Amino acid sequence: MKKRILFVSHALGKGGSAKALIALLEKLDYDKADVTLKLLAPAGTLREPLPQQVKVSYQDSWHDYSSQLKLAWKKHVFWIYLIDKFLNFFHISHGHAFYQKIIDACLEVEPEDNAPWDIAVAASELLPTYYVAKQVTNAKKKAAWLHSDYQAMRVDAGMDQRYYDKMDTIVTVNMDCAKSFCTVFPEYRQKTMVIENIIPEQSIRQMAEKEIVQMDGGLNIITVSRLDLPSKRMDRAVRVCRRLLDAGIPVKWYYIGDGPDRKKTERLIKKYHLTDRFLLLGEKDNPYSYMRQADLFVLLSQYEGKPLVITEAMLLGCPVAVTEYRSAKEQVPEKWGYIIPNREKGLEDAVLEIVRDTAAIEEKKNALKSYVIDNRPALKQIDVLLDF
Repeated sequence: MKKRILFVSHALGKGGSAKALIALLEKLDYDKADVTLKLLAPAGTLREPLPQQVKVSYQDSWHDYSSQLKLAWKKHVFWIYLIDKFLNFFHISHGHAFYQKIIDACLEVEPEDNAPWDIAVAASELLPTYYVAKQVTNAKKKAAWLHSDYQAMRVDAGMDQRYYDKMDTIVTVNMDCAKSFCTVFPEYRQKTMVIENIIPEQSIRQMAEKEIVQMDGGLNIITVSRLDLPSKRMDRAVRVCRRLLDAGIPVKWYYIGDGPDRKKTERLIKKYHLTDRFLLLGEKDNPYSYMRQADLFVLLSQYEGKPLVITEAMLLGCPVAVTEYRSAKEQVPEKWGYIIPNREKGLEDAVLEIVRDTAAIEEKKNALKSYVIDNRPALKQIDVLLDF
């Protein structure tokens, strides 16, 4: 008899956790599994192709502005809701604590999922995890995926604990993220496991070859990430771009992605007079053609888990330069890229030093020709998680 499996996720956009979920769904054995994907988003928002065996449902009862207002008022978190929106509007960094309180309260009036499941899996932290823990009432086993460095996320750990207590398994994307999580929650060490992201190597290589893009900078730098200032720190990238130009480096920076801080990033670009040098390209169905042709992939995040996009860039032969997040040393060996101290002082000069040594960049490009991906360990761990 097939196992009944429920995956719960946000709307599937272009981010790394969405790509990781889709890649996992493409690798499942549907002779053994009857799979439903529940998206906590309005109907019709699914933009990514999925295996035809996957049934898709939607739970959108508080994902529009008016519904959120009504629920926030009803659950006595209206003031928290307004503060959260105010801080977001003025781009004031405040972590996730307000958002946690809002979803915690609003989920109390969400309809429960009473269907029988062999396993229910939250595809990411926060809302999907809260939903599976609280609203899925008839699952034999529950699991929650964690894609970030938990200690760097600035969350209310006490509130999270109420939900992680209800999980049988917590999955992190590498050992460093597991250590970070278990430092906060040592009591969960025995139920925490590591499953690396599945990388659809053949598909990525094929998409990279589909399109020829024109990149006409003397030095072509690319970043692919969400426009979210507290975590992705696009302000760093803008300042670095200005520093490189002032030093005589003919750089053009291509930034693929969208997010809540696009307007603030646009203002920064204008402030530093970079409108023709720092290009916000928005979301792209196929960012891989840009990665294949770029000279260097740069990601200057404040924190990361194990970003899928870094592996994708190296797969396509593009050397990477990253600020030091928790798993950076394991993900980016010296022969394939550069790790920059994750602090403001000296960051711009560190990138300048990297791009001036074009011979070293070329050497890393040649080394990446032998870069290979092995999904087999992750697939074995997925079988363990799903009891196949």
